[in-house]
Amino acid sequence: MKSTLLVLIMCFLSASVMASEGDMGVGAMVGSPIGVSSKYWLGESSAVDGGIGFSLGSKTNMSVHSDFLLHSMGALVLNDTQLLDLY
Repeated sequence: MKSTLLVLIMCFLSASVMASEGDMGVGAMVGSPIGVSSKYWLGESSAVDGGIGFSLGSKTNMSVHSDFLLHSMGALVLNDTQLLDLY
């Protein structure tokens, strides 16, 4: 079981690197829940993200989420040099 889980995580991580170009990115959720996440850019400053994951343990639970994101690039400044994005 642990080796299968490790292989799945590695596949998701490699997929996130390959799918990060363009309007859509796919990645892995590590921790609890563990699963897959994705983000699709709708425009310059808006996106939709979502994910599906499972909590492992004595009770197996499924989690599904989705968010609409509004981005403000460079909205905050740290140490007068670092621009921080707000979403």
